[in-house]
Amino acid sequence: MRDRLVTFGLALAALALFYVLLFPKVGERPDGIRHPLSTEPTAPGYLGMVRWLAAEHVPTLAWRQRFEKLLAATELPRAGNLLITTMPHELPMRAAEYQALDRWVQRGNTLLVVAALADTPKWSAAADAEFLGQLSRLARLKIEVVKPDKDAPAPSLSAIAGQVLEPVRVTVVPVAGGGARWLFDGVDSLVSRSDLAASRWRATPMDITPVLELAQRADNGDGALWWKPFGRGTMLISAFASPFANGAIGEGGNARFLSNLFAHVLGPGGVVLFDDAHQNVVDYYDPKKFFADPRLHRTLWWIVLGWFLLVLGARPLAIARGGPPRLDDTAMLRLTARFYAATLSATTVGRRLIAHFFNRIRRRLGLRETGQPVWEWLESQARVPREVLAELRKLYARLEAGRSVNLGRLQTLIAAIAGRIA
Repeated sequence: MRDRLVTFGLALAALALFYVLLFPKVGERPDGIRHPLSTEPTAPGYLGMVRWLAAEHVPTLAWRQRFEKLLAATELPRAGNLLITTMPHELPMRAAEYQALDRWVQRGNTLLVVAALADTPKWSAAADAEFLGQLSRLARLKIEVVKPDKDAPAPSLSAIAGQVLEPVRVTVVPVAGGGARWLFDGVDSLVSRSDLAASRWRATPMDITPVLELAQRADNGDGALWWKPFGRGTMLISAFASPFANGAIGEGGNARFLSNLFAHVLGPGGVVLFDDAHQNVVDYYDPKKFFADPRLHRTLWWIVLGWFLLVLGARPLAIARGGPPRLDDTAMLRLTARFYAATLSATTVGRRLIAHFFNRIRRRLGLRETGQPVWEWLESQARVPREVLAELRKLYARLEAGRSVNLGRLQTLIAAIAGRIA
């Protein structure tokens, strides 16, 4: 019993070491949290926009590749496309993607970045500290948090709880003389909903390219929408992630705003792309997604269970009883004979048998051992049957002519004569 406990402990230690050294640690999504995908029918998704565009015969594409593939995508026109990406990303962008996306926009395409800055949908609550840096690099804007006034009264606990339990409704209105007025034709305001409380932010340009502030929050005047020309293309950055998702696209002037945007930026054959890849829905192999798959975990648990049963249930090998096996001279002789039979021809073996037979006789007579026959001496031996000697002479003649003989019969004749002259 003690041996089994020791074995069990060592098996656990080996399994733990294997997991620590070789298995990547992948965080899992909280249960019930939906992400902004083109196929998602719930509030955070964009399936409503996809179906609307399909009804209007506007081509759409769920983009599930890295942004480097945009430049070589044969299914897209070179210019006149619109890409919608929602931040924070669950799958971070690589350095090469920023460069590729910049080149794609510069050649005449539009990038719409909807970022969860001024609203906090549930799917964005776990965003890490790198989110702001990634957004700043992508939109080329310096994003800074606006610290609350020290003299301002702190919100009550009930007010905070109410914001958390009930979605916060925020209205965005266009800035007077803010430019790009065509975006707000027939639009008085945009409406956003936030599941959780959000901080206040300020955006300023990072380079000499001008940035137009198109809209502000109606409650505090903070910037909410920016327009930035970039080469022959443009970037549109929203501080709210929810206005164009399923849960809010039908409120206020959100849908009309999108209609104006599509009509203005889409060229002939232009496609509206939804960035699903950076919400971790990809068409290429993703090791994090693979190791997060619950089917893999279930399979590994069954393998571990089988391994423990093998380790703990294995019995030591029984000690062999009795002494070493008796030597079998017959088997050894048979094995040696098979080896020579497979190596030497029957003619060669026959010649050697007869040569050894005659050399024994010549040694007995004091003659030189050359293997030559002594037929005269054998014929003088009355105990040797004449028919046996005649048959031996025939076999000898066949061997001298290079023909094969029955080795078994040859050995029988030699043994019969040797027994007669012994």
